[in-house]
Amino acid sequence: MLFRPKQSHQPGDCFVAHLPWRAVPGTNAPRNDMGEIMKELIEYIARSLVEHPDDVQVRESGGGTRIRIELKVSKDDMGRVIGKGGKVANSIRTLLRVAAEKKGKQATLDVVEPE
Repeated sequence: MLFRPKQSHQPGDCFVAHLPWRAVPGTNAPRNDMGEIMKELIEYIARSLVEHPDDVQVRESGGGTRIRIELKVSKDDMGRVIGKGGKVANSIRTLLRVAAEKKGKQATLDVVEPE
């Protein structure tokens, strides 16, 4: 499920700050599932960029303080996600890194070539 940032933005607002915390099943205790939040962030950005949003696949691996995100899009949309000289992909990586850093984590993004 994708989450939209709130409509009125203030200086310093961050997409990740507006994502709801999920409760641990069976309790009211909040769960900080940072890998899932990073995955949703990348999926949101990628679906916004591509012509075939249904073909966007995002996988998360790793744990602890390191999170690895793999992004796969259709072959037609690879240019949109990578951008000229890799500028778009590097911008997405920067956003991911900043969001992860705010929570004390390290995150990397790999754009995987479709089969």
